[in-house]
Amino acid sequence: MLRAFLISVAFCCFSFFLSCNAGAGAPKPWQFGFQEPATEIMEAIQKSHNFVMIVMSAVVILVFVLLAYVLVKYRKKPGEQVEFNRKHSHNVVLEILWTLIPLLIVGFLTFSNVKLIRYEQKLPKADFVVKAIGYQWYWSYVYPKMT
Repeated sequence: MLRAFLISVAFCCFSFFLSCNAGAGAPKPWQFGFQEPATEIMEAIQKSHNFVMIVMSAVVILVFVLLAYVLVKYRKKPGEQVEFNRKHSHNVVLEILWTLIPLLIVGFLTFSNVKLIRYEQKLPKADFVVKAIGYQWYWSYVYPKMT
């Protein structure tokens, strides 16, 4: 019994010791988005993320506004007979537009993010090299310049 208690206390102390650095990169209260970027690459990633979020929010708002408009305008009114109206069935221009507009938006976002990916691939010269090898239950680290 005492042995199990001591093992539990040792485990709690060890867990506390491991969690001491957990707050080093912690977010600030009421922080929205990423933490402060330390590199130019992360700054570019953060700008791209913010731009994509703005575009995505605008698309979502537009879709919900159009959906609400259609739901209100074409709802069945009390006592009204519902008839199939071919005028509201197909609209080739509208179908082409709602195919091309998302295609253009996705194409523009793809083009801007491909530029970002190419920028990320140009790595600066490293000051210090560490080769990390992941195994099933542990990591192995090799310092090539130190040997």
